[in-house]
Amino acid sequence: MGSTSYLTSCRPYFIRALYEWMLDNELTPHIIIDTNAPGVGLPAEHLNKDAVVFNISPESVKSLRITNKMLTCNASFSGKAVDIMIPVNAVLRIFAKENGLGMGFAERPDLTIPLFDEKIEFEQEAELKFESQTSEETQEPLKQRGHLRLVKSDKSEDDSSEK
Repeated sequence: MGSTSYLTSCRPYFIRALYEWMLDNELTPHIIIDTNAPGVGLPAEHLNKDAVVFNISPESVKSLRITNKMLTCNASFSGKAVDIMIPVNAVLRIFAKENGLGMGFAERPDLTIPLFDEKIEFEQEAELKFESQTSEETQEPLKQRGHLRLVKSDKSEDDSSEK
């Protein structure tokens, strides 16, 4: 791995999870799509708006597939079957029609999130752990007591003396 790692977008994972949660709870999943995002494949009459609401329930679309990059399905527009392609980054929100529960997403999904630099020295890491275990008032290490103790019953003492 290089000196800096990057996380993949969590957006497709949240979309898939919320979609399944909505179906499990007999809700109707809808998404709001940014029609200005590159790669949006909707019928031309829907591309003249900045955003559109799209019903992605199994009753409304066929062959729905949500990958980490693209949401694809087949839907009917004006009685005509159309293949739909929506980049996951163009999904602004997923919500349930019945109650509005769901999740909105950041406007800049293309930003990658750098992870910490993996070149942290072991001593520095140990120092950080030690500092987090000190008392704020005394700056001395917190004393940890064991939570287990030996308990002898009177019966076990009597049994051992008889032998």
